Amino acid sequence: MLKSLISIPFFIVIIFQYCIATSATISLGNKYYIFGPAVETATTSYCHGDFNKIIITSTEGTDSYEIIFSALSPTPIQANGSRSGNTLIVTASAHGYNFSYNFNIFNNDENIKGRITITGGGNTYIFNEWGARGSCPTVSLSGGLPEFIANDFVNLSADIQDISLFRSSAGHDYSDSFEQCRSMKHYFSPPVSKRFNNTVPVYSPVTGRIVHLQTEEDIVDDGKTNQQVVIRPDNQPAILIVMFHIDLLATSLVPGTQITAGQQHGYGRFIWTDGM
Repeated sequence: MLKSLISIPFFIVIIFQYCIATSATISLGNKYYIFGPAVETATTSYCHGDFNKIIITSTEGTDSYEIIFSALSPTPIQANGSRSGNTLIVTASAHGYNFSYNFNIFNNDENIKGRITITGGGNTYIFNEWGARGSCPTVSLSGGLPEFIANDFVNLSADIQDISLFRSSAGHDYSDSFEQCRSMKHYFSPPVSKRFNNTVPVYSPVTGRIVHLQTEEDIVDDGKTNQQVVIRPDNQPAILIVMFHIDLLATSLVPGTQITAGQQHGYGRFIWTDGM
């Protein structure tokens, strides 16, 4: 018996043809065709926030889910999920943390926006993020480091008195994977008279979109007070601008909001709710 398999969109065709063999001849019998639906698999991914990902694989009407949380690992984490209308709920556990996603899918399934709640080690973290359908963008450094900052994030002449050295001991340990006990950033310090809330305006250094917000102190997140603000530049979407300790001007500045270079979006936060 001879058998061949032909796969065409939406169907599988299996062809059988019987043969009769003797010591001298081989004769072919009739062909028989069996038609059946092909197994369809489609994968949709969304890149959101700090290059995190939701991956949805659909097989014959059944969806399976994975997440990638970039701060922990680039490896996909198996998840449970469901979609009802435009609401997407995803849960997962890995690396000692529990993840709970409550996202809204909109703009003809091209964008997502919502909240990630992460618990672990006795702590709870809430991230508000915006994302787009497709892979996370990448950057090529073959031509050197890109130059794309269009505006200072503060008014240097009016509001800044000192700037710390890179790799100094100013502030807390902010090092990388290769060094320890270093401040791998610059501290921009205003004069003592301006080290209060609502005194030093903060501006966007690029034209882009807010993709992530989270509160930076142990308070109920009102979406405005003492926020970490992450901006994805329009002209360099593979690079993120992270701005710490910002009191936003309004709660309408949510993930997904488009802002322009030089636009004020908040004030520096100097005194925390607990008096720090």
